[in-house]
Amino acid sequence: MKTNSGFEQCYNSQAAVDHDSYLIVGQSLSNHPNDQKELLVTADSIPAKVGKPKAGCADAGYASDDNIDGLIDRGIDPYIATGRDSHHDFLDKLSEVEPIVEDPKEKVSKIEKMRQKLSSKAGKEIYRFRKMTVEPVFGIIKQAMRFRQFSFKGQKKVSNEWGLVCLSYNLRRLFKLGMSI
Repeated sequence: MKTNSGFEQCYNSQAAVDHDSYLIVGQSLSNHPNDQKELLVTADSIPAKVGKPKAGCADAGYASDDNIDGLIDRGIDPYIATGRDSHHDFLDKLSEVEPIVEDPKEKVSKIEKMRQKLSSKAGKEIYRFRKMTVEPVFGIIKQAMRFRQFSFKGQKKVSNEWGLVCLSYNLRRLFKLGMSI
C-alpha cells in the first residue's frame, strides 16, 4: 500500500460482527488501501449456516452505489454512512428529515437516498449500533489481545493469520458468554 513514507507491505482486515453476540461471523483481508471494495467480499464471507443478516451497517468508507446495490441484491438492508457524523446531533434531533418522495422527473442519487434513510428516526436507531458492535471487536483484538501487526508476509499467509485472530477472538468471546465446554 502507498503510505506517507512510500510503499509498505500492509493489509486491510475486515470483520462482519453479529450485534447480539459480538461474534465475528465473517472476515476478509485484502491489500486495498481503502474499504470501498471490501464490503461485499466481507458480506459474502458469512457462511450460509450462520444465516443472512437482515441489515448491514457500514461507515462512510464503504459508501458507493455498488455497495448499496450489492447488499440489496443479497437481501441485506443497507445502512451505509455517506459522510462523517456531526458532533452536534442534538441539532439534527430538533428537525427530523422526511424521507425523499421520488419525483419521476428528477433523479435522486443512491447516496442521497441513503443519506435520507440514515436521517430518518428508524435509520438513526439502526445505524447507532454500528459503533457499539464492530468497533469494540477491533479494540479488543488490538488492546486486550495485543494484536497489532501480522507475523507473516504474503496475502495468503496473512489472510490465514487473520482467520486465526478472528477464531481466537471468537473463542475468547464464547468463554465470556459462558458457552465454553
